[in-house]
Amino acid sequence: MRLITRGLLFAVLCSALVGTTFVPVDSQTATPIEIPAILSTTGYLAFVGKGEARSLQVLEGVINKSGGINGRPVKFNILDGQSSPQIGLQIANDLIAKKVPAFIGPDTTAGCKAVAPIVEKSGPVMYCLSPGIAPAQGSYVFSAQVNTHALLVDVMRFFKAHGWNRVALLTTTDANGQDITQGYGNTLALPEFATMQSVALEHFAGGDLTVDAQMSRIKAAAPQALIAWAAGTPFGTVAHGFHDSGMNVPVLTIAINANPAQLKEYGAFLPAPLYFPSNEGTVLGDTPPGAARTAQNLFFGAYKAAGFTPEAIDAIPWDAGMLLAGAYRKAGPNSTSTQIRDWILAQNNWGGVFGDYNFTDGSQRGIGDRNALIFVWDPAKNAMVAVSKAGGFR
Repeated sequence: MRLITRGLLFAVLCSALVGTTFVPVDSQTATPIEIPAILSTTGYLAFVGKGEARSLQVLEGVINKSGGINGRPVKFNILDGQSSPQIGLQIANDLIAKKVPAFIGPDTTAGCKAVAPIVEKSGPVMYCLSPGIAPAQGSYVFSAQVNTHALLVDVMRFFKAHGWNRVALLTTTDANGQDITQGYGNTLALPEFATMQSVALEHFAGGDLTVDAQMSRIKAAAPQALIAWAAGTPFGTVAHGFHDSGMNVPVLTIAINANPAQLKEYGAFLPAPLYFPSNEGTVLGDTPPGAARTAQNLFFGAYKAAGFTPEAIDAIPWDAGMLLAGAYRKAGPNSTSTQIRDWILAQNNWGGVFGDYNFTDGSQRGIGDRNALIFVWDPAKNAMVAVSKAGGFR
């Protein structure tokens, strides 16, 4: 892919961050505008939080090279939520006490559910990085990525198109697992999937060392496809159990597991084929020309310029950071929570890495099932490859 020049970065960013006339950043004298981000940089989801932190560091450089916030640099202040909803809540309370107008994160379903009730009615703006929540319409809470329930619609369309009508789900007992279990049942109840059925539904604790009993019951149910909704080390436990069970069916898991180092480590027992439902723009080239494709070119070009190859994780906070910077540019460095919320809610056809956003739809996320695709892991390329159209269609 051609390296994006500074001039092109500037032109794209000006179109993406709707706001005032470009003013050069004076990094020596201007006080930075800090945007806090509660990320899991330690704990069991550290591989997620570290990727998100890397993304915000790259984005920070892009924004500041293109004028910052009306001449002032932006600084994403990374705060470690330690993969814990309790720690995330403590940090959020500290930010509220400091009267910050907006923050990014937390990045776990449980963390976002813990924080949302204290900010949804009066702020500050919280841009949750987990897709597993459903924020109240018009609230100060936003959610990144396509919602997990919408992703499941894409998954079932993909399965149905392949004739995989007997489906099993294995997931964790935490908030993420509870959310996907609910979405799984609701999705299979849709008329579109009347010919499909759940033949097994199993759970395990994230700290369990084996899932042999669950796999034995799943195998006995003779599924044609397995959804293994667990992240990080728990997914490794599932992969081990699947391999040891002798099953040979397609497996689909959460996209944040598409970590090359992790999957290489699991190579001896990794399911094949291994599928992922993921947001549009996870891989460059899946989106037709337009505002979203322009945003994707900026994202991938910025990573190339920084010397990194982005993973699925890296894109998660990018659009949230862009939107908050855009709101600050429009309302000014002293923006209030209400001004930031209202600016985001007014955005329609806003081009981001994950697609064309429409926040006037009341979803508090602006994107839906038609902004996601199904990918397969290609060990030879050490990367995800799209195997469906948007919406999970073949």
